[in-house]
Amino acid sequence: MHDHQRDDAGETLVEIIVAIVIMSFVVSAYFFTYITSSHSSKAQRDLVTADGILRHYAETLHAAVQKDCAGSATYTTTPTSLPTGFSPPMITPSSQNCPPATSVQAVTIDLTLPNGTTHKRLTTELRSP
Repeated sequence: MHDHQRDDAGETLVEIIVAIVIMSFVVSAYFFTYITSSHSSKAQRDLVTADGILRHYAETLHAAVQKDCAGSATYTTTPTSLPTGFSPPMITPSSQNCPPATSVQAVTIDLTLPNGTTHKRLTTELRSP
């Protein structure tokens, strides 16, 4: 009687499938990490751009008040071009009457970011010269 020994040197189909499943989980994790990083980077870039836009609008308002309110009851601002995706800021109050000489006028500037759901707000105080 001959005893036949089995050669167990190869991998079974189950082992190969398990290895492929594990490798696909690892690749998927790297893919989703990259996607999340990309979205976060764009969101941060949009927030920084919005901050610059709001500060620019506030400085424009201050300059217009300094220039126009010395001899007039109203001031005029010139709108500037915005980067793609940003909507024009909403300024409250929308009237452009000069602030009273004895007090300050709080002005709120709201800006909608390109994703359409995020808003950034800046409040500044205007004083007559």
